[in-house]
Amino acid sequence: MNDIDISKRIREIRFSIASPDMIRAMGTTQITIPELYENNCPKFSGLFDLRMGTQDNLFLCKTCKNNMKDCSGHFGYIDLARKVYFIHFLPTVKKILQCVCYKCSNLLIDKTNINIIKKLKKKSPNIRMKIIYKLCSSQSKKTCTNYNGCGRLQPRYIKEGTNLFVIHKIANPDGNGKPIDKKVQLNADDCYDILRKISDEDCELLGCSPIFSRPEWLICSVLPVPPPCVRPSVKHDANLRSEDDLTYKLLDIIKANNSLMVKVKSNDQNHINDYIDYLQYNITTLIDNEVKGIPPAQQRTGRLLKSIRQRLKGKEGRIRGNIMGKRVNFSARSVISPDPNIDIDELGVPLKIAMNMTFPEVVNVYNIHALTTLVENGPEKHPGAKYIIKKNKDRLDLRYVKNSNIRLEYGDVVERHMVNGDIVLFNRQPSLHKMSMMGHRVRVMPYSTFRLNVAVTTPYNADFDGDEMNLYLAQSVMASTEIEELVCVPNQIISPQSNKPVIGCIMDTVVGANNITRKSTKLNFKEIMSMLPHISTFNGNLPPFKVNTFDNKHIPDNIYLEGREIFSLLLPSEVNYFKSMDDEDNIEIINGDLITGKCSKAVTGTSGGSLVHIIQNDLGRNSTKRFLTEIQGVTGTWLMKNGFSVGIGDCLPDIKTKDYINSTISKAKANVKNIISATISSRLKLETGMSIREEFEARILNILNTARDDAGGLATKKLGDDNAIKNMVTSGSKGNFINISQIMASVGQQNVSSGAKSGRIPCGYRDRTLPHFQKFDDGPESKGFVENSFLSGLTPYEFFFHAMSGREGLIDTAVKSVSWDTKLIILDNGKVKNIKIGEWIDSDLANNKEKVIHYDEKDANMELLNLDKDVFIPTTTNNGNMSWEKVTKITRHDPSEYIYKVTTKSGRDVKVVESKSLLIWDKELKRYEEKDMKDIKIGDKVPVSINLKNNLNEIKFINMKEYLPKEEYIYGTDFNKAKNMVEKILENRKKMPALWWNKNNGKEFILPYKNSQNFLRTLKRSNIKNIKDGNIYCYQGVRTISLIEDKMELNEENGFFIGLYIAEGNSHIKSGKVCIANNDNKILEKIRKWFDKRNIINKTYIKNNSKSVSTTIQGYSTILSKFLNKFVGKNSRYKFIPAEFQLAPDNFIKGFIDGYYSGDGTISKNSIDCSSASKDVIEGVSMLLTRFGIYSKMSVSILKSSSAGDIFSPP
Repeated sequence: MNDIDISKRIREIRFSIASPDMIRAMGTTQITIPELYENNCPKFSGLFDLRMGTQDNLFLCKTCKNNMKDCSGHFGYIDLARKVYFIHFLPTVKKILQCVCYKCSNLLIDKTNINIIKKLKKKSPNIRMKIIYKLCSSQSKKTCTNYNGCGRLQPRYIKEGTNLFVIHKIANPDGNGKPIDKKVQLNADDCYDILRKISDEDCELLGCSPIFSRPEWLICSVLPVPPPCVRPSVKHDANLRSEDDLTYKLLDIIKANNSLMVKVKSNDQNHINDYIDYLQYNITTLIDNEVKGIPPAQQRTGRLLKSIRQRLKGKEGRIRGNIMGKRVNFSARSVISPDPNIDIDELGVPLKIAMNMTFPEVVNVYNIHALTTLVENGPEKHPGAKYIIKKNKDRLDLRYVKNSNIRLEYGDVVERHMVNGDIVLFNRQPSLHKMSMMGHRVRVMPYSTFRLNVAVTTPYNADFDGDEMNLYLAQSVMASTEIEELVCVPNQIISPQSNKPVIGCIMDTVVGANNITRKSTKLNFKEIMSMLPHISTFNGNLPPFKVNTFDNKHIPDNIYLEGREIFSLLLPSEVNYFKSMDDEDNIEIINGDLITGKCSKAVTGTSGGSLVHIIQNDLGRNSTKRFLTEIQGVTGTWLMKNGFSVGIGDCLPDIKTKDYINSTISKAKANVKNIISATISSRLKLETGMSIREEFEARILNILNTARDDAGGLATKKLGDDNAIKNMVTSGSKGNFINISQIMASVGQQNVSSGAKSGRIPCGYRDRTLPHFQKFDDGPESKGFVENSFLSGLTPYEFFFHAMSGREGLIDTAVKSVSWDTKLIILDNGKVKNIKIGEWIDSDLANNKEKVIHYDEKDANMELLNLDKDVFIPTTTNNGNMSWEKVTKITRHDPSEYIYKVTTKSGRDVKVVESKSLLIWDKELKRYEEKDMKDIKIGDKVPVSINLKNNLNEIKFINMKEYLPKEEYIYGTDFNKAKNMVEKILENRKKMPALWWNKNNGKEFILPYKNSQNFLRTLKRSNIKNIKDGNIYCYQGVRTISLIEDKMELNEENGFFIGLYIAEGNSHIKSGKVCIANNDNKILEKIRKWFDKRNIINKTYIKNNSKSVSTTIQGYSTILSKFLNKFVGKNSRYKFIPAEFQLAPDNFIKGFIDGYYSGDGTISKNSIDCSSASKDVIEGVSMLLTRFGIYSKMSVSILKSSSAGDIFSPP
C-alpha cells in the first residue's frame, strides 16, 4: 500500500461564491453577543471568542490548541434576522433580475431557438451573461412567453443607493389615458425568493454554476466574521484596550441584528423596515465606507472608519502594499536634488544612508590595515564597519563588541560602510528603457537627498520637483565590475535605439556655452583664473593675451582672452568638427580649437552629430565624461560671475513694435470679417475641395495663425542679442519662438476637439460659445482667439477659452492605446513621416519635458503632452470613412500585463493592450459590438475602412534638397545668385574681400565650395552657361547639360516612372546607372521619352536566352540614381513607398499605380495581383489604393521570404 503513488495533478482552480451553508461550515462559532470581555477574558460567543483564535499569550486557541504565534485564526459567522444586499453584488443582481421572470423565475429569452442555445453553450460564462442581458434589454415590452412561462408582463428595475425598486405598469385610476408607473421597493428577502427559483439549467445559461455560484448566494443571509488576528486589539495597560475599526463595526451589526430579531420573533411590523435599513447600512459600511450616496461611518472623533475595501485597495492596501510589494536588501530610496559640481557618473549619497548600508570585503594582505582602521571606527563613525564574519562563520556585531579586542585574520569578511568610489545601481521608475537603470560611483555627502548631476536627468526622465529614486549597492567585486563595465553612465551616453546621445548639456550649461563662445565675450584675468581649476587637462599654457584698446570696466588690466579660447581648452586636441548653422557663423573646430561659431544646443546637446556624439565615437567614454563634467564647471563659474536672469524688461516690446502688433491683429480681424460677409452672401469661392464650413474655418484659422506668427516674428527680431528670453530660445536651452510670440504679441487661436475634428471653440450654449456673445457670432473673439499676450493679461473669456484648450480631453486621450512599434503615417509641421508611434511619442515627450503633465490615471503613470504644433494622422470617422485629423494631445503610460497582436485574413495586423476593445460583428444581433481583447477569438470579423479622403493641402512637389543636400550638390538658382554677386564685387576691385565667402555661403546662397577661390576657378574653367535656375547638378560634373529640376512635380508622368522603378528598377550609385527592365515596347518608349526630356543619356540592352528575351533600358545620371536610392530604397528587398505619397494628387497616384502594376502586376479572374520582396512596398500600395475605395489582401510567400499582396476591388 505504501508503494502506491497517490499524487494528483491539479486540473483547475475555481473561484466561487460562498454559500450560507459553506459560511456556517467554515465558521467555528456563531457570534450573538455584543460584549467583548468578561472579567478581562474574551466573552463566549463574542467577537473575541477563543474558538476563533487568540491574541494574547495567556490563552490558547480552543480550536487548534495553538498559541498566538502559531494560530492563524478561524472565522465565525452571524445569522442575520433578515437578508440584506451585498453592495458590490447589487449591479449583478439587477442584471440577473432583468433576465428572468418576476413571477416564475424563467429566463426571458426564447429557449426553443436552438441556434441561440447552441451559441450560448459554446461561449464562456461571462460572455453568456452579456449576450442574454443584451437580448433581454433590447425587447421593448418584456413578457414571460417562454416554454412553461407565466405570460406576465415584466416590470422595470432601478437601483437607488443600497436598495432595488420595481416599477410596475398599472391602469390609470381615472380610467383613461396611458398606464402609470407604480414604484415598489424590492427587499432582499423577496429578491432571494426570485433568484432561488431559477432552475439549474437557466443558471448554466446565465453563466452561473449550480454547484459553485447560485444567484441567490449574492444575497447576504449569513455574514462571515474575520478572526481576531485580522482586527487585533491594542493593549495600553491591564484594563484599557483600543479596538480595531472592524470590531466596532461588527459590534454595530450584532446590535442591529439582535434588535431586528426581537422585532421578527414578536411579529412587530412597526418600523421594521427602519431596522432592516439600519442593518443594511452597517453591513454596507463594513465592506465599503466610501459608497456614493451613503453617509460614511465615523468614530466619535469624526474620523472615518477603515472598512474592508479601504484596507485592500490602493498602493498602501494589502494587495499592492504587502502581497505584491517587493522588498530588497542593500537598497535605499530618497528624493533627488541637483549638484552640477559632481561628475556625471557620480552619485551623492547621504551620510546617514552610507553608514547604514554595507559592503562585504574579504581581508587580505593588501587591505588588512585599512579594514582594521574601519573596524576600530565601529558602526557609529564613518568610514567604519558594522559586522565581522569570521572564517568559522561566526558573526560579530560591532555594536556589542569592544573593537580593541578584535584581531582580523586573512579570510575574514568585514561588512564595512559604503565609502567613496563604491559602485551602485541607480534607478527611477517606471523603467521605460535601458538607460532607466545605470551605474554610478558613490560620493558620500551631507544632508538627506541623493545628489545627481543635472545632465544625467534626461535618460532617467527625472526632474527635481520631488522625484524619488532607488539605489542598490552591489555585494561583490564581480557584481561591481559588471555594473562598471556594462551599465555605468559613461557607457550609456549613446542610445542603442536611435544611435544618438541621451546625455548632453542642458539648460544653464547650454546658455553658458552659447554666451561664452560669442564673438563679443571677453574674459578678464580673474575670470580666467576662476575657470581654469575646472579643466583637468590644463597644462599651464594659455593662448597669448590680447590688449584692450577701448575703455572697458570689465577689463581692468587691459588684457583679456576671448571666451572661445577658454572653451577650446575643454576640447581634446584630436577633435575636428564642422556644422552648418542657419542664423550664425558655421561651427568650425580644428585640432581642438574653436575657430568660428557659437555653441548652441545643436552642438553641445543630445542631437545626432553633436560634439558629444563626435567625442564619444572618436575618443571614447572617458573623454566624453570629462568634457560633460568640465563644461558644466566652466559655464557655471562664468554664469556666477556675469549672471543670467529674466526680468519684465525682457518681455516689453518698443512702441513701434507694439503698434505693428496691434495693426497686424486688427488687419487679421478685418480679413475674418470679410470672409464672414463673403460666406453669408455666398461669395466664398471653394479652392481645396472641402465643404463650405470646412473651407470657412480653414481660412479663418490660417489668417489668425499667420497674424500671431507675423506679430511674434517681428517682436522676436526687435529683441537684442542680450535679451535673456531670446538668448534661451536661440541657444536651445528652453522654449521656442511661439512662446516669445505668446508672451509679447498674442496668445493666438485656441483649438479644441469637436467630434472627430479639431478646430475653433464650438458652441457650448445655444448657437454661441458663451452667454455674453451674440448668437451665430463666428468672429475671432467669440470663437477662441486670444488677442492679448501673457504680458498684457487675458480677459476672463480669453482665460476661459485658454483653459478649455489646455485641459480638453484628458481622460479621453488615455484610453486610446496601441503598442510602441505600431507603424503610423503622420503629417508633422507640413512634413509627412512614416514612423513607429513609440519613436514619435518618445521623441516629442523627451524634447518637451518641461511641458509634460504627469498623472496617475488608473495607476498607469500616464504622461500627457499638449501639442503646440500641427500634427495630423489618418483617422476613421464615425461614418466609417477615413480622413486626416489633427492630433492635439499624446500620452505615454505603463502597458497592461499582456499585449495582443490581432492579424486579419487579409494580412493586416495591429498590437493592442489588454484593457482595450475592438468592434466585432455579431451575427445574431446583426451589428458591431465592442468586445474585450481577451474575449476575441479566431474567426471574429472586424470592420476595415477602404476610403482614405485627403482633406488636407496636397503635396505637389518633392523638394530635392531634402534628399540631395545643397552642401554636396550644385543648385542652379544658388549658383547663379552667387555668380552675380561675385561679378558685381569684381567690377570695382581685383580680389574678393576676406571672409566674404564664409559670411554669405549658408545665408545668401548654399554651395559646396569651401572658399571663393574654388568658386572663381569654376567660373573660369567650366561651361557655366549650362547651369540654369531651377535645375540641380553634380559638384564634379557641371559641364554636363542636365534638366533635372530641384523640385520634382508629382504628376502622372513622374508617378508612372517611380511606380515602374519600384517594381522593376535598380540603380548603381558609383556608375550613375538607373536600370528598368520590361519587355513591353510601349512602356519602354515611355521611359525613353522620360529620360530624353531631362537630357539623360540612355541605352537599350536586349538579352536573348534559350528560354526568354529580356529588355533593359539604362539611363546614366548620378543625381537621379542617388535620389532614387534615398527616396524609395536601395534594392528590391529594402524598397518602400514614401510617406509623402499619401498627400499626393490623385493623378500622380493613378500614374504610380499604373507604373507599378505594369512592372509587378498580373491579371487573374477575380483580381489584379502584385508581388514584391518588400513588405513595406505592399503595405504602401495597399494604403494608396484606399484613396479610390479599393480593398486589398496581403499574404506572405515562403519562396525567398518575399512578401506578396493580392489587390482586388470589392464586389
